[in-house]
Amino acid sequence: YPRVTAAMKEALVRPLYGCYAYSNEVRARYLEKLVAFAGPPFEKAFLLSAGTEATEAALKLMRMEGERTGKRRRGIICIEGNWHGRTLGAQMMSSNLAQRAWIGYQDADIHHIQFPYPWALNGQSGATFLKNELKKLEAKGVDLSQDVCGFMLETFQGWGAVFYPEDFVQAVELVCRAHGILLTFDVMQAGFGRTGRAFGFQHYGVTPDL
Repeated sequence: YPRVTAAMKEALVRPLYGCYAYSNEVRARYLEKLVAFAGPPFEKAFLLSAGTEATEAALKLMRMEGERTGKRRRGIICIEGNWHGRTLGAQMMSSNLAQRAWIGYQDADIHHIQFPYPWALNGQSGATFLKNELKKLEAKGVDLSQDVCGFMLETFQGWGAVFYPEDFVQAVELVCRAHGILLTFDVMQAGFGRTGRAFGFQHYGVTPDL
């Protein structure tokens, strides 16, 4: 990795850039390359220090959009078994109860539905599985149009690299478009070519908002 090592050495002899508030040439060049790499429809990038901070930012953006569009509640739908980080909002969106016990409560507007494992489908399509899971939320009084502003997915279950059925994710996108919900992918483990595509969500033929 001589090219990477040389770039690190070059950076070390320059003044340090440790603040998010100030721009610099290296940062600007990187952001331009990052947005170009991401491709349409992505137009902006915001650099953060860790994956958990990125998912916190996504949570904030989804809820700010819900506020802007006049949603009654700021609900986020997440998937059981997914993992989004160790900070407060990220752990609430994750579904490991023991690991978020330190928080002391659960945000009532963060909802979890089951992951469509092959053995859980029991002959159903992914789209039908999603429909049935959303019916469970609706039975609890959650109105998708009024009470949900975001849908957070990982590309796959990180603990076992289990991918969703393609039609499940495509049905999620249709639900989001129908109800004014932002579709967000956490691609910390599945970004930058790790799955053979630039970003993991591209395997599903959908276009996320974040």
